Amino acid sequence: MTMDRRTRVAISTGGSIVAPEPLDPGFVSELASVLIEASKVRDLLVVVGGGRTARRYIDACRDLGADEDYLDLVGIDCTRLNARILIAALGKEAYPGVPATVHDAVEVSRDHPIVVM
Repeated sequence: MTMDRRTRVAISTGGSIVAPEPLDPGFVSELASVLIEASKVRDLLVVVGGGRTARRYIDACRDLGADEDYLDLVGIDCTRLNARILIAALGKEAYPGVPATVHDAVEVSRDHPIVVM
Protein backbone atom coordinates (compact mmCIF):
# COMPACT_ATOMS: atom_id res chain seq x y z
CA MET A 1 0.00 0.00 0.00
CA THR A 2 1.39 3.40 -0.93
CA MET A 3 0.59 6.66 0.77
CA ASP A 4 0.71 10.02 -0.95
CA ARG A 5 2.42 13.06 0.53
CA ARG A 6 -0.89 14.52 1.71
CA THR A 7 -1.29 11.76 4.24
CA ARG A 8 -1.06 13.35 7.66
CA VAL A 9 0.67 11.74 10.59
CA ALA A 10 -0.01 12.89 14.15
CA ILE A 11 2.94 12.92 16.52
CA SER A 12 2.63 13.58 20.24
CA THR A 13 5.58 14.77 22.30
CA GLY A 14 5.66 15.64 25.96
CA GLY A 15 6.20 19.22 26.98
CA SER A 16 9.15 18.14 29.12
CA ILE A 17 10.84 16.86 25.95
CA VAL A 18 10.44 20.16 24.10
CA ALA A 19 10.89 22.45 27.10
CA PRO A 20 12.90 20.73 29.85
CA GLU A 21 14.35 22.70 32.74
CA PRO A 22 16.66 24.30 31.89
CA LEU A 23 15.60 24.88 28.30
CA ASP A 24 17.79 23.12 25.72
CA PRO A 25 17.60 24.95 22.36
CA GLY A 26 20.16 22.56 20.87
CA PHE A 27 17.93 19.56 21.50
CA VAL A 28 14.86 21.36 20.15
CA SER A 29 16.86 22.18 17.02
CA GLU A 30 17.78 18.51 16.59
CA LEU A 31 14.14 17.49 17.05
CA ALA A 32 13.13 20.08 14.46
CA SER A 33 15.65 18.65 11.98
CA VAL A 34 14.15 15.17 12.39
CA LEU A 35 10.63 16.53 11.90
CA ILE A 36 11.66 18.52 8.81
CA GLU A 37 13.18 15.38 7.28
CA ALA A 38 10.03 13.36 8.07
CA SER A 39 7.84 16.08 6.54
CA LYS A 40 9.40 15.37 3.15
CA VAL A 41 7.46 12.09 3.15
CA ARG A 42 4.33 12.88 5.21
CA ASP A 43 2.55 15.98 6.47
CA LEU A 44 2.95 16.24 10.24
CA LEU A 45 0.55 17.37 12.94
CA VAL A 46 2.70 17.66 16.06
CA VAL A 47 0.97 17.88 19.43
CA VAL A 48 3.14 19.20 22.27
CA GLY A 49 2.23 18.73 25.92
CA GLY A 50 2.45 21.26 28.72
CA GLY A 51 5.19 19.52 30.69
CA ARG A 52 6.46 20.61 34.09
CA THR A 53 5.59 24.22 33.39
CA ALA A 54 1.92 23.32 33.04
CA ARG A 55 1.96 21.19 36.17
CA ARG A 56 3.56 23.98 38.22
CA TYR A 57 1.14 26.64 37.00
CA ILE A 58 -1.87 24.36 37.41
CA ASP A 59 -0.81 23.47 40.97
CA ALA A 60 -0.32 27.14 41.85
CA CYS A 61 -3.70 28.13 40.41
CA ARG A 62 -5.37 25.22 42.19
CA ASP A 63 -3.82 26.41 45.49
CA LEU A 64 -5.28 29.85 44.73
CA GLY A 65 -8.76 28.33 44.40
CA ALA A 66 -9.18 28.18 40.61
CA ASP A 67 -11.81 25.74 39.34
CA GLU A 68 -11.05 22.82 37.01
CA ASP A 69 -12.22 24.64 33.87
CA TYR A 70 -9.77 27.45 34.62
CA LEU A 71 -7.00 24.94 35.31
CA ASP A 72 -7.66 23.36 31.90
CA LEU A 73 -7.14 26.76 30.27
CA VAL A 74 -3.87 27.25 32.14
CA GLY A 75 -2.65 23.87 30.87
CA ILE A 76 -3.67 24.74 27.31
CA ASP A 77 -1.79 28.04 27.52
CA CYS A 78 1.37 26.23 28.67
CA THR A 79 0.99 23.73 25.85
CA ARG A 80 0.74 26.55 23.33
CA LEU A 81 3.87 28.18 24.78
CA ASN A 82 5.80 24.92 24.41
CA ALA A 83 4.52 24.60 20.85
CA ARG A 84 5.97 28.03 20.08
CA ILE A 85 9.48 26.87 21.02
CA LEU A 86 9.27 24.05 18.50
CA ILE A 87 7.76 26.34 15.85
CA ALA A 88 10.69 28.72 16.31
CA ALA A 89 13.12 25.87 15.65
CA LEU A 90 11.17 24.68 12.59
CA GLY A 91 11.23 28.12 10.99
CA LYS A 92 9.63 28.43 7.56
CA GLU A 93 9.01 24.67 7.38
CA ALA A 94 6.09 24.95 9.82
CA TYR A 95 2.87 26.89 10.07
CA PRO A 96 3.91 29.98 12.09
CA GLY A 97 0.95 29.96 14.48
CA VAL A 98 -0.55 27.56 16.99
CA PRO A 99 -3.99 26.43 15.78
CA ALA A 100 -6.74 26.74 18.38
CA THR A 101 -8.62 23.61 17.28
CA VAL A 102 -7.96 20.31 15.52
CA HIS A 103 -10.16 21.55 12.67
CA ASP A 104 -7.96 24.65 12.32
CA ALA A 105 -4.84 22.46 12.33
CA VAL A 106 -6.17 20.26 9.54
CA GLU A 107 -7.14 23.33 7.50
CA VAL A 108 -3.72 25.00 7.72
CA SER A 109 -1.95 21.68 7.11
CA ARG A 110 -3.19 21.88 3.52
CA ASP A 111 -0.62 24.61 2.92
CA HIS A 112 2.07 23.71 5.47
CA PRO A 113 3.89 20.38 5.82
CA ILE A 114 4.27 20.76 9.60
CA VAL A 115 1.67 22.10 12.02
CA VAL A 116 2.43 22.26 15.74
CA MET A 117 -0.19 22.62 18.44
